[in-house]
Amino acid sequence: MSDFFIGLTIVAIGTSLPELVVNINASLQHSS
Repeated sequence: MSDFFIGLTIVAIGTSLPELVVNINASLQHSS
């Protein structure tokens, strides 16, 4: 696996993770 794909994977996780956390927090607040 090349460094390019490793960097691309890290960027993809880094950009999608905050959005995932926001969605989880929103669903938790709606349920409580």
